[in-house]
Amino acid sequence: SSPTLPNGPQTFNVRVVDSVGNLSSNLTRTLVVDNNSTLIPSPTTSILNALDDFGTIQLSLGNNSVSDDSTPTLRGTISRPLVAANGEQVRVYRSGTVSFGIATVSGTTWSFTPSATLNDGLANILPLADGTHTFTAQIVDSQGRFGSISNSFTIRIDRVAPGTNLAVSATGNYPPLAGGIGSTTNDNTPRITISLRDARAADESFIITRSLGGGAATTINPTLGSASQTNSTFFFDEFISSSFADVSAPTPVNPSTAGPRYTGPALPSAFTPLSVQYVVRLTDAAGNLGPAATLSFTLNYPSCAGRFPTNHSASTDCAACHRAGNGFVMVPAGPSPRYWCRN
Repeated sequence: SSPTLPNGPQTFNVRVVDSVGNLSSNLTRTLVVDNNSTLIPSPTTSILNALDDFGTIQLSLGNNSVSDDSTPTLRGTISRPLVAANGEQVRVYRSGTVSFGIATVSGTTWSFTPSATLNDGLANILPLADGTHTFTAQIVDSQGRFGSISNSFTIRIDRVAPGTNLAVSATGNYPPLAGGIGSTTNDNTPRITISLRDARAADESFIITRSLGGGAATTINPTLGSASQTNSTFFFDEFISSSFADVSAPTPVNPSTAGPRYTGPALPSAFTPLSVQYVVRLTDAAGNLGPAATLSFTLNYPSCAGRFPTNHSASTDCAACHRAGNGFVMVPAGPSPRYWCRN
């Protein structure tokens, strides 16, 4: 047996001798003894961020972020390049002690994506379960020596979509279709109301899209009002089409020697019925999407048929009481409420 050797370079000379004392040539070998458990000098490792590249929200995650990506990529730096001859590697740990995997290193940067294919036989459990996970990292060599442990980096995995059911409705205040909007409205500034079965959670928000005339859906970000203190009913006022005549405050019809005439807002231009659709969903901080609620209706002027005063007849000259043009009429000629209808 050999004596306990001190740290540092140690040189050994070996010769073979036979029974009569003949010596072989001298064979010299030198090795470095290092009984330290840590690498000297101790390299440092840092975890900078994590990459979420899954789902509707994809971004770089800071410490204590929430994500719906169960295999986020951790990214960091080391204070010096690895020494390949010593078998150095950056090892990632989960929950402080569970060796989770070996990072890919390039110079002084590294990354690690949890994978079902383990590269070191470690206890890598995939996918990451919902909940909070804390990671650290450090350099380890083939002799079991290690560098300084990194900072802790925490991610909360959340893959549970908002479960609150939504209902979307609309109301208008233009006569003669004022009130709840069914399939058609002549109000181009309706109030859209979102009703939730359960209260919205603190980290949940609405994604609202609108499509007009069958075109592509566009995300809108209206200012929401709350109709209650329960965090379950919200509303916003819309402006759908600038080409649709607004008659919310028309001026009166003034009599003259030529008979009554309308002096209110400009006549609407020729207007094609416009289909309108809203889709509302809840999303949470991790980007999970809840079920969609859809509201569809058509913006159009109602027909004048059946809405004339009783003293009108089919032979009545509408222009005598109303200003007509482009096929539209403002009715009635008398007191409010007034509205445009299709003549």
